[in-house]
Amino acid sequence: MKEIYDRYAIKIENLDSAKVLFEQLTNIKLHLRYSSYKGEYYSNFSPDIEEEYEIKNNYFEPEGWLYEEYKGYNIILHVFSSPQANEIKNKLLTKIKEPICVISRTIIDDEKLLSCRYKYINGQDELVETIKLPLPFFS
Repeated sequence: MKEIYDRYAIKIENLDSAKVLFEQLTNIKLHLRYSSYKGEYYSNFSPDIEEEYEIKNNYFEPEGWLYEEYKGYNIILHVFSSPQANEIKNKLLTKIKEPICVISRTIIDDEKLLSCRYKYINGQDELVETIKLPLPFFS
């Protein structure tokens, strides 16, 4: 089984605007949450849902920048284990006018026991790291 994890940096007005944009593109409802180490953020997390989406600020006091190399982007979107990852990526890169940057894509392939991390460079996913996963403890 393959699982895809994507991270995006978006330059948009604020957290609420990012939530509205994401919901319009995907028809996935997000809910406001609060964490002492993340601050306010939006997520669709529920124990009975396998895929998860999270929108948060790139900067949070007192922690500072989440992704310092993306200081020009105030919002971070995480796509966790979504079967819609490719469709969402396509919509984000083609249907919105706000500046967006793909930070990384990680594909975990349980059958091959590999985790491959990609960077989106010049319009293409380029492999930057491959990690061999440990064998499962239980069969």
